[in-house]
Amino acid sequence: VLILTRVNANWQYAAFPFNDHLNDIYSRAGNNLQICVAGRHGLYYSDNGPTGTWNQFQPNATDSTIYTQSVYNSISPCNSTDSVLVAGEDTLSNRAIIF
Repeated sequence: VLILTRVNANWQYAAFPFNDHLNDIYSRAGNNLQICVAGRHGLYYSDNGPTGTWNQFQPNATDSTIYTQSVYNSISPCNSTDSVLVAGEDTLSNRAIIF
């Protein structure tokens, strides 16, 4: 059974400054200003909403090699209110990764 109801969307254009295929988005509950996005070529975040300033996550030196050779598929909240788990794939070894 398919039930369709009339809905109203409040669309808001957000100019995303990175050229990437976006796979998932996470907005912290109760604070729609902090947003994290998983893309094919990296992880991105904004601390001031979807129309605010976007930044690409920069890993530390230890994680930079695996970060740059990975595709990111999904984001989920972690037990901590300020942390997320990101699942993806290391494209060189074809192995699953979780950050």
